[in-house]
Amino acid sequence: MILWSSPLIAPAGMLPPPTSGLAPKVLHMSLPRPARTLVPAALLTASLLTVSACSAVPEEVDEAARAFGVELNPERTDANDLVAGECFIEPEADELIGVSTVDCGEEHDNEVLHVVSVPGSVEYPGEDPELWWEHQEVCAGQVFEDYVDEAWEDSPDWDFYPLLPNEYSWESGERNIHCVLYRMDGTSWTGSPATGDAEPVSG
Repeated sequence: MILWSSPLIAPAGMLPPPTSGLAPKVLHMSLPRPARTLVPAALLTASLLTVSACSAVPEEVDEAARAFGVELNPERTDANDLVAGECFIEPEADELIGVSTVDCGEEHDNEVLHVVSVPGSVEYPGEDPELWWEHQEVCAGQVFEDYVDEAWEDSPDWDFYPLLPNEYSWESGERNIHCVLYRMDGTSWTGSPATGDAEPVSG
């Protein structure tokens, strides 16, 4: 499993503000998983339009990609359409257009913990990690404990990272922040901590 460490276009790290209660867990967040940014599917085209109300990335987007010499899997799911409880395989890019979702009973290495809907009146947080954290902090609270059955700051195995809309997505109405669960030892797993049947897959 690749630990994402390449430079990001979005604010790198997306760490919570340095409070004493969260400090031990901040170290875990900062090392293995920087933030990801979500790109509207149609950003591959010159018009920078956003694809909405669909779960699969449409064929015209793949056609636009092929025009640039890029071949994309037409069966992948638009990353903006992921919902809590969905499982997927780790993507390779820093900016996500689509991901390969799988049944959570199958081997996977990412699981959507929660989706935070940011009010439309909020301005794009830009490169201020504390502003981003204000919106995703809910994922480190009761949401995490209910899903994983242990507090975020006490969990020895689980952590989450944010999938963030980039500025193009934000301005076109994509205001969701996806909190994505992963294992801190870098292993994949079957099942889900939400249903109590998560089992790590040894390498």
